Amino acid sequence: MTLNTIIESLLRKRSKKIVKVLALGGGGARGLAHIGVIKVLEENGWYPDLVTGTSMGSIVGALYALHGNAKDLEIKAYEYMQSDWFKRLDIKNVVKTNGDDYNIDLFDTYIKYMVHKWLDKKEKHPLSLLPANYLLDVMVKIFSDATFADLKIPFIAMVSDLYSGGNIELDSGSLSVAVTASSSIPGIFSPVEFNNMLLVDGCVTRNIPIPDSEENKRREIIAVDVDPSLEMKNKYALTCPFDVILRVNAVTRIQLNRFYLKQANILISPDVQSIQWSDFNNIEKLIKAGELATVHHFSNGSAVENKKPIKVRIPRQVGINHA
Repeated sequence: MTLNTIIESLLRKRSKKIVKVLALGGGGARGLAHIGVIKVLEENGWYPDLVTGTSMGSIVGALYALHGNAKDLEIKAYEYMQSDWFKRLDIKNVVKTNGDDYNIDLFDTYIKYMVHKWLDKKEKHPLSLLPANYLLDVMVKIFSDATFADLKIPFIAMVSDLYSGGNIELDSGSLSVAVTASSSIPGIFSPVEFNNMLLVDGCVTRNIPIPDSEENKRREIIAVDVDPSLEMKNKYALTCPFDVILRVNAVTRIQLNRFYLKQANILISPDVQSIQWSDFNNIEKLIKAGELATVHHFSNGSAVENKKPIKVRIPRQVGINHA
């Protein structure tokens, strides 16, 4: 089923006038800020009828949908991020980034790394730098044999099909396979072959998994964007023709994201630009950034398209609950 078809189904089954959708965008480790957003929303009585996720947003979204509440989501996130088998990804060391360029684009960094590796003739695999099932093995550790049928909250993983060039919405079958496909950075992680499609990271076609507003207006969408800013902070980063090509590609993706973000009723953008996308060791700071952004947004009475903002109770101290 398509995203809008699922919304229509929820409207019929639950006899609701509006379906609440939580759309979690991709962005590497910065996507851990989604957890903080979810915590504050729940503390103030906002619960989604449907969760959608792209890339890291699909990992967090699937975990949330599987466990059904923010508390268990946070506990599991800490457990997984600090485990030895998650550290085998070793992303921070796989790709050496400039420590001063915090808004560097995830794909651009990986592409540069990939080119150097291929030129050096190291770690070659048919369709990716890393071996097949490298990412899937980690996702199986997280989700085991869980399927979409086991979810407590309906969830959709956004992926991209290299064959058709289309945006694909996965809502059935293995969670591990779906989340792996949604997070498979092209050229780095092996594409996922599924139903005559070759699936890669959903951010190729839609990094913000928002349904088309013109097709269905009976929904309230809260979108969480953790993408880099459009403006380059390091204007000396363009040193060769290859850098220019990558920059053009990044601008195209970010502008596409802006188009979809306009279709959200409420947009929350955690301040995570000071944290590198590969820094999974900063989970506490990232979660807190999500909390603060959500509290700040609604305490200021912010709203989109004349919608009334959620009445958020501002906690005395926004912090991290490890329990």
